Amino acid sequence: MIDPELKLLENLSLLLIEDDHQMLDDMHRIYKIFFKNIYCALDGAQALEVYKKERIDVVICDYVLPIMNGAEICEYIRKEDPSLPFIIITSKSDEEKLLSLITLNLTDYLIKPINYEKITSSLHKVVSKIENDDLHKENIIDTIFYDKTTKSLIREGIYISLTKNESIFMELFLKHKNSLVTKDMIFEAFWNRESFSEQSIKNTIFRLRQKIGTDIIINVKQFGYILKTI
Repeated sequence: MIDPELKLLENLSLLLIEDDHQMLDDMHRIYKIFFKNIYCALDGAQALEVYKKERIDVVICDYVLPIMNGAEICEYIRKEDPSLPFIIITSKSDEEKLLSLITLNLTDYLIKPINYEKITSSLHKVVSKIENDDLHKENIIDTIFYDKTTKSLIREGIYISLTKNESIFMELFLKHKNSLVTKDMIFEAFWNRESFSEQSIKNTIFRLRQKIGTDIIINVKQFGYILKTI
């Protein structure tokens, strides 16, 4: 049975970075219990490619990696997001290196070998950070927020539920705020949904505009849409 306090994670996405294939498979199997989406990377280049493309809520990263180490990956992400929950995995021999990571605002670190108890303990710290810093709520404009844990809008304190398609659109827009979201990007986000068509896009955008406001989602004729937050 999953700890009720960790249920906050069940709609969030995790980026796992580990160059040992077997360990990555084992970690994926365990963390899938807690997170909705798990993205995996074997090195720093893959990790940043995933981070730029997908909407990531938590990162768990080995310290020793090809191309970039865990500290360098964290430094890059901190320029984009100073508060994203980030956990470093290290061996006992590398533990002293963690002193150099204090300025990177780590949520926690895990010393190998890792067991289930250590994992859940670190996840409790992630949940505390998300709750204390309100990281599950992303401001859109003024008094309108998106809640990643409930997949809903909050407008002037009132929760407005979204359909699954609407929440996928919302997260795609928030990943690319004030930038063009092309039709190709939309179809890629819905690639595994049969019968999703241009008319489906128009219908979903129409319903989302009714909930969020018609002047926030801008139609760029023939190209796509922009979520205007500034």
